[in-house]
Amino acid sequence: MIHGVFSIRTAPLLQHATITDLPDRPVTIEPAGTLVYHLERGAHSDKIPTADGGGVKIGQRLFLDSPDKGYCLAAQAGRITARSNLTGTFGQQLVEISISTTEDLQEYDEEFSDACRDPSLEKASLFFRGLPGRPDFLPLTDPRQQIERLVILGVDDDVQGCSNGYLVKHHINSVLAGITLLKKITGLSESWLFVPDYLEPLLPTSSSAVRTVKAGYPEANREVIRKRICRELNIPVADDRCAFFSAEAACALSAVCSEDTRIPGKILTFVDKCGKQSLVSTPVGTPVREILQYFGETLHEGDRLVIGGPMKGTAVFSVDFPVSSTTNAIMVQDRRDIVETEDVACVNCGACVRVCPVDIQVNMLIRVLEVGEYEEAASRYNLFSCIDCGLCSYVCEARIAVFQHIRIAKTALDYA
Repeated sequence: MIHGVFSIRTAPLLQHATITDLPDRPVTIEPAGTLVYHLERGAHSDKIPTADGGGVKIGQRLFLDSPDKGYCLAAQAGRITARSNLTGTFGQQLVEISISTTEDLQEYDEEFSDACRDPSLEKASLFFRGLPGRPDFLPLTDPRQQIERLVILGVDDDVQGCSNGYLVKHHINSVLAGITLLKKITGLSESWLFVPDYLEPLLPTSSSAVRTVKAGYPEANREVIRKRICRELNIPVADDRCAFFSAEAACALSAVCSEDTRIPGKILTFVDKCGKQSLVSTPVGTPVREILQYFGETLHEGDRLVIGGPMKGTAVFSVDFPVSSTTNAIMVQDRRDIVETEDVACVNCGACVRVCPVDIQVNMLIRVLEVGEYEEAASRYNLFSCIDCGLCSYVCEARIAVFQHIRIAKTALDYA
């Protein structure tokens, strides 16, 4: 007779998508004359430096009060034709800017061109953050962080993302050229390249330390990889001293710093209502409606449009939302295929606790989140330790939108 409780840690058998079943080249979708950009604004930020009707050059930064608070990079030249205030999915206050593009306006921004010709860490942090893959140089400019190594992610962190895997398979030389450029810009000599395990045989010999990532979700999550690095180096996670860049960011840097200086399109995966996946290349700022039109997808009442993958994506309320520098997937769900969430109390089954990669007591966390006690969630139940994998919602027996509660709480505290 058994007198005790056996706790078995289990995980759902989710697998990352592979690039092997997709075409060798993405379809290219050019915007039909209009690019749209969303800029986050504060309480008193409601203007941009270029007035309505003013010209915008390729590579010009679009920002509100200061580019330090965030900016978008114009992928094509044109003129600003509209500007309006907008509330984002999680309540963020945004300014939506529409740019009418014309082929006869192909002038490059001088500061951007100078940064491409003679890249440095300072110039890269000022002008390259809006490129596809959103290369983030801010940790490298912060002396308190003392970065020692570059980590290049040739993997995609949601189950249906294939952007980085595609570039590793078909444009590995551009990825390696981007890594070389990153080393030159940052002055760092150590770099680690993480790739899907099934693509390792395709890699040429390089100076980067190559590590493979298994297909099981969420092995490709950035925080899981960070923990893996620290375990291999036998150092605390808080002292990882890593700067992370995606393979797409490395490719984008290699492209703009070449003789062409053309800003490459954003690579993303489009998933239609039937679940068919297609690779797409389109300029940052392309409205999602144009991608839907290209694939002949029509949204009806109750259908769901998701920016991002099925685990980490966000449902949006308008087809006019633009492709951003971090959009890796767009997914359309038929209303008949959507599993509805329930507004019920936690049944304390413990599935979310068993599956959590970072051992958060999710069953306790959701209780304080449901009643809006966000500060208590952060201080007592490790809210900000969550790595946003979405497994808690996936396994919830009560169909509670646990991950959405977590994201709302994080956003609320960030803006508090």
